Amino acid sequence: MQSHASPVSVEDGFEAALHAADCAIKTQNKRMRESEHAQRSKLRKPTADEFPFHSATDVLNAALQAVSALTSESSPAFDTKTDPRKVFKWVRDQVHQYGNRCREEGRQSERVESQPKLAPEVALKALTLMGELDTLLKQN
Repeated sequence: MQSHASPVSVEDGFEAALHAADCAIKTQNKRMRESEHAQRSKLRKPTADEFPFHSATDVLNAALQAVSALTSESSPAFDTKTDPRKVFKWVRDQVHQYGNRCREEGRQSERVESQPKLAPEVALKALTLMGELDTLLKQN
């Protein structure tokens, strides 16, 4: 075995320097990976056991209850074995219908507020009476 302490030639010295540089880079990369791993583990979200919802079914039911409370529609009997596309479609449809109902209520409210408060014949009589009252008040 060759010792790297005292190179025999310039080539051996160069090889030893490359080997030392490679070792230093590998060591530094390993330290960086360990540091990144330690940092990520501190930022990692806690496991499900630490939350009040201990199972996927509980989480799914909580989400469906929230949608049901918003839309006043009961959810179908979904569970964790249900096709996620069916669950997504039901939630999307319910929220979309709720938005449509809200928009329609807003339109109705605008229609009611934009309608004249008095019928046209009553408005004409009221305008005539206000004109007469204005004339009477100006005379006295």
